[in-house]
Amino acid sequence: MGDLSWGVDLYYSNSDKKTLKTKQNATALTFGAAQGAWDARLTLGLTNTHKDDVTAGSEVDFKGTNAIQLSGNYTMDNMVYSAEVLMNGAKKSVGGNDTADNKSSSYTLGAEYFNKEDGADFFYGVKYVMTETKQSIAPTSKTAETKLPIYVG
Repeated sequence: MGDLSWGVDLYYSNSDKKTLKTKQNATALTFGAAQGAWDARLTLGLTNTHKDDVTAGSEVDFKGTNAIQLSGNYTMDNMVYSAEVLMNGAKKSVGGNDTADNKSSSYTLGAEYFNKEDGADFFYGVKYVMTETKQSIAPTSKTAETKLPIYVG
């Protein structure tokens, strides 16, 4: 089975540019673990903001509403099976008026075969990707997309 390996990562970014009157702040926390043929990752977006006060009356205020990414792989001989879930969103206002309220989600399932022999790498795979995006402020919209990329290398 193998030993459990794990890690935690904290990402932080912050800036305050006085001459440009812009501020941004982003924080994320990532957990990862692997044991034997399994590995998994979880990323949580904790903060995501941006303010731009360059033009009086047209201040831009952006706030990320949530961000979650969960993914994992299982390796069996020369095959890797993978899955990923990604969800995020954002709200934006200009001059105090809400101009955007977006949410998106993506789900991926994949399988890939790889072979390394005599200094040559060969692989092929397929992924099923389903994505949905929603805009809640006029003009409202909802987009759903499904892809099935097949690749060889």
